[in-house]
Amino acid sequence: MNDIKVYHSIWKTLLIIIISLAFTAGGIWIRHEHRFVAWLTILFFGGGGLFTFYVMLKERVTKRPYLIITDKSVTMTGAFNKTWEILFSDVTSFFPIKIRSAKMIGIKYKKNVADKKMDESNKVGKAIRKMNMNIAQTQETIQASGMTIKPQQILDLLNERLSASQENNA
Repeated sequence: MNDIKVYHSIWKTLLIIIISLAFTAGGIWIRHEHRFVAWLTILFFGGGGLFTFYVMLKERVTKRPYLIITDKSVTMTGAFNKTWEILFSDVTSFFPIKIRSAKMIGIKYKKNVADKKMDESNKVGKAIRKMNMNIAQTQETIQASGMTIKPQQILDLLNERLSASQENNA
């Protein structure tokens, strides 16, 4: 099977950037009346908009996708070129998660792999993994909203590749 590359959607990302710019402009407009709120708004939405623009631009210029789905794994690339590889041999299933409007894909690891990931995490990592377990019933997720492929299609592709991988290893 061919590798599948998934990028952040330009149009959906531009919409987020435009909304961030609008809130930033609002923060600038009220900066004389409500200084603290204005500066928080400017920093949060201005910084978030710039970061979102950076991620989108970096993906397009370097032609390095957010997700690469192969026959053996799925690889995620973070904003600062950190990559995570999720081997299908370590996974029992992928499942949909929706928290507010964010659509994500949960990863159900085999028990020994999940235990190892927890044991190898530092204190902050363990706290985040435990919080994720309480909120989403999984230690790790894959962001699926705002991509060039719909979240359900990504989920279906991952589960198809997982099934094929399990059949080949059986």
